[in-house]
Amino acid sequence: MTPTAAQTSSPVSLARPRTLRFASLRSLMFEISESQYKPVGQDNVSIAGRTYPRVVLDTLRGAVATGLIGPNDEIVSVYHRRIQHGYPTPSLNRENVLREALPALKRHDVWSRGRFGSYRYEVANQDHSLMLGVEAVDGILIGSREMTLNHANIVNASKNVDMRWGRGGS
Repeated sequence: MTPTAAQTSSPVSLARPRTLRFASLRSLMFEISESQYKPVGQDNVSIAGRTYPRVVLDTLRGAVATGLIGPNDEIVSVYHRRIQHGYPTPSLNRENVLREALPALKRHDVWSRGRFGSYRYEVANQDHSLMLGVEAVDGILIGSREMTLNHANIVNASKNVDMRWGRGGS
């Protein structure tokens, strides 16, 4: 599909792509939060003869307005999925709840880890999630401490300065 600056009721108009230039393709993913305090449009709108929730059109308009995509860029596909409870949202009481919930689960041999499992967003990127798994297995097998889960301030305190990529493979 192609967003264009057509003179319609919206600043984004989608049409079928003519040709794909694979070298210039890129993928963008937008995650839109909503709550009772920040509702998003779920009513249906027509875009290029297809029906989408209004939030899709609003997101495309925002992407054009911020320069993430150009008004004449081709949009090859759109995938929309609404998840009722997508992310764990930290609250002021989060640590108190986790101090009880995670050990209670562990007593039943459930090691709840990862972005959605441990509810610690500050240690929930891909690298952290991998280490949460490694450390959980090490904890199960040899009883080692889980630094990533329990000490975000330590694991996030420094950056890698030992290994650098440079010319000549160094």
